[in-house]
Amino acid sequence: MADQIQYDLDDDTQELLEQVFNWAQELVDLQKGDDVHEDMMSIILECADRFGIPRNTIYIEESEDGDGTVNLKIQVVEDDSKTKPKLTVVSDNEPTDKKVLALKDWRKDDDDPIH
Repeated sequence: MADQIQYDLDDDTQELLEQVFNWAQELVDLQKGDDVHEDMMSIILECADRFGIPRNTIYIEESEDGDGTVNLKIQVVEDDSKTKPKLTVVSDNEPTDKKVLALKDWRKDDDDPIH
């Protein structure tokens, strides 16, 4: 897809979008063809990334006791596929905010990516 575009949403709008994405996921799950399923999933995931909608994987394990009681074990696992970047704000002026690091005091960390 195009360059990664991201949108900032207020909490109410994000909640509404999360519900729309849940409905879209239900529609994708109904697809019988793997190609259609994969195409739809890629669009949903791309849109979720652009709107900053968090993803979870839900695992459901069903078991039945001898007396016919059905037990469900549901596990929700947060998707950590995207790690948030480590950002450091630097300024060539004398910063007044403690969160801003003076450019002369900044040193590149070994794990900082090179751009």
